[in-house]
Amino acid sequence: MDDPRLARFGQFTPEGSLTPGYNDHYLFFAGRDDVHGILLSLIVHETMCLKMNMFGYADNELNKAIMTLMENPNVQVQGTLDKYQAGGAHERVILAHDAADNPDFYNSFVVTTSATSQISHTKGGVLVSQGFGWEGSVNWSASGEGTGIRLDPAVKPVPGFAAQNNTLLVSANHVFVSRFSARLDAEHLTGLARRRKAGELAIYPVPTVSDLAVFSGRDEATYTSYANAALLQSTIRFTFLTEVTDPASFTGYNALSAGDQQVLALNGICSLADSIYLQFPYQGVAASPLNSETIGTWTYTKNVQVGAGSRALQAGAIELSMGTSGVVLFDMAVQLLSLRTIASGVFHDGVSVFDSGERRGALGAIMIYEHGDGRRSVLGPEDQDLVNFPFDLNGESFPAL
Repeated sequence: MDDPRLARFGQFTPEGSLTPGYNDHYLFFAGRDDVHGILLSLIVHETMCLKMNMFGYADNELNKAIMTLMENPNVQVQGTLDKYQAGGAHERVILAHDAADNPDFYNSFVVTTSATSQISHTKGGVLVSQGFGWEGSVNWSASGEGTGIRLDPAVKPVPGFAAQNNTLLVSANHVFVSRFSARLDAEHLTGLARRRKAGELAIYPVPTVSDLAVFSGRDEATYTSYANAALLQSTIRFTFLTEVTDPASFTGYNALSAGDQQVLALNGICSLADSIYLQFPYQGVAASPLNSETIGTWTYTKNVQVGAGSRALQAGAIELSMGTSGVVLFDMAVQLLSLRTIASGVFHDGVSVFDSGERRGALGAIMIYEHGDGRRSVLGPEDQDLVNFPFDLNGESFPAL
């Protein structure tokens, strides 16, 4: 049976409709079909999450559509670009403008190579709310997508018509979308790890889905690819709030050993990631279909899944509060592992310079020196080293009178 969701792309073919029998995917051809129009339609209709890896990112209109998505707080954008292509004349200018227009651009995009330092040659992406994925040989350039195309076969192409021999596959197959999404996450994390190693990005190591499964007690095979996105979101939040980027930096605090701190950090990140994951449509029900259960005299009730609008409000409330997520273990980890907590926090103090003598505040004694001409000044550490302030020790006065 042909998936009706794909039918809208028929308008971008010379026939005006898709050839019957395509099932859940369709193959388009650069130079024959309006590949640029298809890609633009995919991007502008996304309302939840766009993940992509593109070898060749030199299409101003597609880039503008993605920048518009990034301005929408309800849409997550994750982009991976090839390091060598990003240095090209056109792509370099696009990326420079993007970073200037949106200071958070490189929080969503990473420029990298493959895991073995080869080119990052993937050319595709997934669109979560639409349930689509695309892949093929099409790179985002004028000739890569085809320029000067006329869909009417009776009309000659416009002057300057050019097109590489490229293909674009759009798929609604859920296995294709799920597997490709997971692969895009892996390629993006490779780039983040490289950036972190180079000192460009300081982020705490992202736990794996296996770590999440151990924490939650659910089978790893039951998690979808969205678990990687949830883990990444949770880790970024943990890093921002605690300012901790390296597990090896833990040296123990109060009753916690360095090992205890690492375990707390891992479980805290996993707890928030699990909460984020279960808010994703249907995942909470799939993980545990019963919202409440009574066993003997004991009854428990689980959190009720909320709609998209309520999730957005909830996310906004968490963002505003920043310090508290409502996930107890995550909040505990932030509270106990924050560098500012370990450094005993940030203090302030004040003093009136119209008094003389010693005043005590949160930072200890503050000495005020009265000059012979009636002027008074606050003495700093260097000044105090130069003045012999009297003090008593074991009944003896110093300096000796």
